[in-house]
This record gives sequence, C-alpha cells and structure tokens, in this order.
Amino acid sequence: KIPAALSRPSVKATMAMGESAMDWPLSREEKKTQILRLYNEDVRAADSMLSSGEKALEALREELDAVRQAAGVHKAVRSTLLDAEEAVKAADEAEAPTAAAEAE
Repeated sequence: KIPAALSRPSVKATMAMGESAMDWPLSREEKKTQILRLYNEDVRAADSMLSSGEKALEALREELDAVRQAAGVHKAVRSTLLDAEEAVKAADEAEAPTAAAEAE
C-alpha cells in the first residue's frame, strides 16, 4: 500500500515527471523531493570529479616514473637526492645567522 503522503496527486505527478516542469508553489513533500534530488546530483558530480582527478593523478605519477626511469633515476637515488637537498637547506639556514653577525 502507498503511504498517504505519497498518494497525493501532486507528489505522484512530481515522482512521475522526474525533471520536467513542476507547478508552483511546491508542497512540502515536493520541496523535500527536489532538495534530495539536487543533493544526490551534487554528490554524483563530486564523486565523478574525485574519480577523474585520481585517475589523472595516477597517470601523471606513471608518466613521472617513466621519465625518471628513462633518465636513469631510481627510487633509492631519488630519496638520497632529497635527503642531500634537505641537508644543504639545513646547512644554509644554520649559516645565515652567522653570516649576518659577521657582516655587522
């Protein structure tokens, strides 16, 4: 049996019409239906954007790995280079106050 709230002609028409035009003003049930429809569309769009973004990111990672491999840079070498860069930055930061004091 159909619940009383859903058996009203306006609600049945809204459900049957889907995305076609609706009569105004909307009833409380019609407003709820439309809000839920819009929310679901928004969620689907957000999921689609996240999925396509993740796919694009993965493709870029694969491309970067291929370029690094072609250049002969391996993961172990990359991590060593990153560690060396951090050490150089730390040494530069440690020398900066000393150099400023010597300049005075």
